[in-house]
Amino acid sequence: MKSMRQFLLIALLATIALLALLESIWSHRQGMHEIDEVFDAQLAQYARTLLGLVDHTSGQASLLELERRLAASERFHSPEHHPYEAQLGFQVWSDSAELLGKSSSLPPTQLVPLEASFSGADVDGQPWRFFSLHDAEHGRWLVAGQNSAVRSELAARFALHDVSTALALAVALGGAVVMIMRLGLAPLDKLAWQVGQRDADDLRPLDGAALPRELQPLASSINDAFGLLQNALDRERQFASDAAHELRTPVAIIQTQLENALAESGEAAEPALRSALEATRSLGQLIGQLLELARLSPATQRSNHKPVELTRLVAEQVAHHVSAIDAKHLDVSLAGQAGVQVQGNPRLLAILVRNLLDNAIKYTPDAGTVDIVVRSRQSMVELSICDSGPGIPAQLRQRALQRFCRLPQQQADAGVSGSGLGLALVEMIARMHRATLDLGSAETGGLEVTLRFPGTSPAVDAGD
Repeated sequence: MKSMRQFLLIALLATIALLALLESIWSHRQGMHEIDEVFDAQLAQYARTLLGLVDHTSGQASLLELERRLAASERFHSPEHHPYEAQLGFQVWSDSAELLGKSSSLPPTQLVPLEASFSGADVDGQPWRFFSLHDAEHGRWLVAGQNSAVRSELAARFALHDVSTALALAVALGGAVVMIMRLGLAPLDKLAWQVGQRDADDLRPLDGAALPRELQPLASSINDAFGLLQNALDRERQFASDAAHELRTPVAIIQTQLENALAESGEAAEPALRSALEATRSLGQLIGQLLELARLSPATQRSNHKPVELTRLVAEQVAHHVSAIDAKHLDVSLAGQAGVQVQGNPRLLAILVRNLLDNAIKYTPDAGTVDIVVRSRQSMVELSICDSGPGIPAQLRQRALQRFCRLPQQQADAGVSGSGLGLALVEMIARMHRATLDLGSAETGGLEVTLRFPGTSPAVDAGD
C-alpha cells in the first residue's frame, strides 16, 4: 500500500458510486412498478366508463356514433392536453367473437383473448396494454386498450431523473469525503511536518497531549524511539569523551619526553625522534578534536545561541594563528563588513573558524595566500576562506566531510598529515547553526570553503 490516503479515498468513492448505482436501479424498478399500477388503474377505469356508455346505446348505429365521437376527440388537442395523455382505443365483441364496434385507433381484428384480465399485444408495430371487461347482461365483451409509448417515455424520464440525482449525490458525497478526509488526517500531516522540520540531531520528545487520541500511541512510540536513540548517542558521546580525556595526559607526557629527548639526542637519533614527535602531536590534535566532537551536544548547545559578530570572531582566530602564519610567511587577508551578525554559539563558531584556518594554513605552501571574506547578501551572512594549496578534487569533496576521511594525495602534495576530523567538525557545527557548507575551487588554485548563515541583522549587500 503506497498511500493510506489514496486507498481510503478510492475505497470510499467506489463505495459511494456503487451505492448510487444500486439506488438508481432500485428506484427505477420501483418507479416502473408504480407507473404500471397507475396506468393499469386508469385503463380499468376507462374500460368501465366505456362499458357504461355502451350500455346506454341501442344498436349498431349508436355504437358507430360513439366511435365517431371518440375518434373526433382523439384528433382534438386543446391547451389542456397533457404530454402524458395516452392514446386510447376500444373494441366491443359479442360472446360469439363477432365485432360489434371499435375505435379508429384499433384494427377490426381480435388482438387479445376475450377473458377478464390485463394483456398485451402489438398494434402497427407498437406495444399496447389491454383490459377486457365482460357485460353478461348484454352478452358482449369490451376490450379497452392503451398505447404503452407514454409508459416508456415516463419511465425513461424517471430513469434520467434517478441517474442525474444519484450522480449529483455521488459528486456531493465525494466532495464531502475528500474534505472530511483532509480535515480528519490533518493532525497526521501536522505530526509528519513537525518531525520532518526537525534537525537530524533534535531528539526532543513530541508533545502528544495536543494530538488526537488515535495518534497518541504513534507519538508515544516515536518518543520511545527518540529516547533510545538519545541514550545510545549519549553513551557514544560519553565514551568518546572519557577515552579522549584519559588519553590526553599520557600523550602529553610522551610528547614532553620526546621533546626533551630530541633536545639532548645526537644527530643519528634526531630523525626518528622528530618523526615520533610529529606523530605524537598529530595524535594529540586528534584526541583534542575527538573531545570537542564528543562535547557537541545539540540539545544543550542550541540553548546557548545568541547574536555573534562574525567578522570580529574571525579576526580573533586569525590573531591566535599569527605564529603559524609567520612561520610559513603566508599572506592572510581579511575583508569583513563590520556589524555582520549570526545567531549561534560563540564557542562552537570559534571551533568552526579555527578548524577552517588550521586547514587553510596547513595545506597552503610557504609564501602562499589565504583570503577570508565575511559579507552579507540577500538576508544571508557568508563566510568564505580561500587558500592557494592543492585543493580537493570535485569528486572527493563530499567524501572529505566524512569523519576520519583522509586524502593521501592532497596530504602528500602539501607535506602534512591529518586526522580527517576537521571538516567533519565544521560540517556538524554548521548544521547545528542551520548553515550550508560548500567546497569549491578558489581562484588561487586551492580550496574555497563557503559557509552561509541565516542573518540576524540587516546589512547592505557587499557585492562581489
